[in-house]
Amino acid sequence: IRGCPFSGQPLCLFPGRDWKPAPVQLRLDFFDSKDFEAWLLWRVRFKNNIALIVGMPEWAPAQQKIYNAQVCCMPGGQTCFYRKPHLTPQEMYIFHAGSDLGIFNYCSITFGLQLSNDTHFPEFSLAQALAGAQVILVGSASSRISATELHEHWLRYLPARAYDTGCYVLICNQACKSSSSESFPGLALAFDPDGDLIAENQEEDCPL
Repeated sequence: IRGCPFSGQPLCLFPGRDWKPAPVQLRLDFFDSKDFEAWLLWRVRFKNNIALIVGMPEWAPAQQKIYNAQVCCMPGGQTCFYRKPHLTPQEMYIFHAGSDLGIFNYCSITFGLQLSNDTHFPEFSLAQALAGAQVILVGSASSRISATELHEHWLRYLPARAYDTGCYVLICNQACKSSSSESFPGLALAFDPDGDLIAENQEEDCPL
């Protein structure tokens, strides 16, 4: 990853995508602490000065709400959160929807964060581009599908997101199995502003 400014991790990578209200409630004390943020900043210092982006449930004590979020830790110590605004029906039982565009800047690159089905809303990607995004980074956790099927699914619409916005679009899916044996195909794709697929990595059984 030398020379790369970002390391993006999938949706709810930590503590794993086993969404049940009771276990999440039991772990609120952890997400209300600074431990996880400190752990990420420690990881960043050993990652060649890259920004580390990780999906996680975020407990916001001020709002008394849980968000499906991505936390972005910069080498300089800045930490920022993106809260997923477009929730699935299953997620609505646990999470509250966010309202921010998720636009951040690092290494003179303005980037927008998205999670999973945020990509299904072209107006959201366009709003990020109009706010200055040059790159859209997407975390995903699609399961019960093969990497080949997911590849075909993403190719139906992600090139349009890149072409319509003039942004680079990078997406990665969680890999391997969760603690409840839910299987996730490892897949990562990158599209240029013309909508052309310029890079990909596919692993059925191993983490990316």
